[in-house]
Parts: sequence; C-alpha cells; structure tokens
Amino acid sequence: MLGVKPTVETDFAQWPGISGWPQFWEGLVCALVPRIGYTGIVQLIDRSGNGCHGDVYGGAISWSWKNRFGLGISLHGAGDGDQIKVPYRPLLNGKRTILMVWETSDGFSSANGVNRTLWEHRDNAGEFPGATCYLDQTNGKITMFDDPGAGGETLVQSIRTSWEDETYVTAFTADGTNMTMYVNGVYENSVAFATAFTDSTNVFRWGMNRQDLYGFVGRVAAMYIFTRALSAIEVLRHYEHLLRTLTSSSQGMFTKL
Repeated sequence: MLGVKPTVETDFAQWPGISGWPQFWEGLVCALVPRIGYTGIVQLIDRSGNGCHGDVYGGAISWSWKNRFGLGISLHGAGDGDQIKVPYRPLLNGKRTILMVWETSDGFSSANGVNRTLWEHRDNAGEFPGATCYLDQTNGKITMFDDPGAGGETLVQSIRTSWEDETYVTAFTADGTNMTMYVNGVYENSVAFATAFTDSTNVFRWGMNRQDLYGFVGRVAAMYIFTRALSAIEVLRHYEHLLRTLTSSSQGMFTKL
C-alpha cells in the first residue's frame, strides 16, 4: 500500500504523506468519522487503516447533516446515555495530538449548570489515570486535564467562555514542553507540560465520561489522534483541510491539499 493515494477503499494504510506536505499525516493513528453502516446503523469509522472503529450507544443518538463539515452524529446528553466508544488499542498510547470537530446544540455557557464531556480516555480503577476534555459549567470554558494517576493533574482551559451553536475544531497538543489548545486552527492557550498525554487501557469515549454523569449535547463530526505534537501551522492546515474535504464527504479527508 506504500505510495498509494488513500481512498475510501484503501484507507490511510501506510501512505507516507501528501505531495507538497510530506509529513502532514505522520504519526496519525486514528482518523475517526461517522457514517451510516450497511444495516442503517450509525457507526464511527477509522479511516487511518488501523481499525480503531467505534460503537454507538444511547437511547436518542441520531444521524445529522447539520454542520459545516458535513456529516455528524447528534448526542443528547446523560439522560439518554448517548456516547461513542472506541475500544482500547495499544497504538493510542503515546498520543500527543487530539483534534475533534464538534458543535453544541444548546448554546453552551456557564448557565447550563452541568459539565459536558467532549471526549475521555481514562481508566476505571485506582486514581483514574488518563485525559479528559469537557465544557466546564462553572465558567463556560473548554477544559482538558491530564491525570497521571497519582495527583498533580495538569489542565489547560480556553480563554473564551461561551460557545454558539456552530461548529468548532479544537486541538490539544503535547510537545514535551507545553500542553497547547487551538480553536479553529488558532492558538487559544497553553500550560507547561513535559510529557505525552497519560496512557489508558480503557475505551476512548466521545460524549460521556467514565461515570456516565455528564453527557454532551450537540454534534460530533470527526477526530484525529496523532502520536506526535502537530505544530501550530500544521493544526491550521488540518483545520483548513477539514473545511474543504468533510463538507463534501465525511470520508474524503485524504484528498490532495
């Protein structure tokens, strides 16, 4: 497969990159997008070729076209148990960039009175090592924290405190010096962080935390996971690429830049 341009049929496989931007996909271990399965069931498909497909759970989860990146999955919060689970894969360890396409559907702010989990990769035992990203009801900020399992969590929060009912692309990177947040391809905030995100042997969840208490209300359209920290210009290029490709096809992310 080396040297073959990725398609829906070939997936990412071992393709080395895109002409003119050779390292654009270097370190990619998951490229998750929703699609309707052959039986009409909504599924989460890994287009990286690594088989990290996800399963959908919940009483009200539904298919949605209502975002500027094309296809998406609608989640309706903790009361319905809506969430997506990606089974544990060792290749998710050592992750250094997590990028997600999402939008709220209720104008999230601190007035909502409950946290909303965007994604979580944490264990269910001991001190709960792992990482979590959520909308914080106390201040309306996106918060990501990394918990090594023995206290001393590191967290980074957005500067902005309100989120309209529109689509956002948030990215978090760990380059061995800082944990950095980007929103729509633009630097948002950072804190000192001298490692990769903490590993977990649990499932990778979208839309719900490990205790199933705080469900996300909105839509999700894609997630990329890399084992290297993308640079600021690479985050911006991925955002621009998503705008161009997912709008026309939820599985067209590997078209030429």
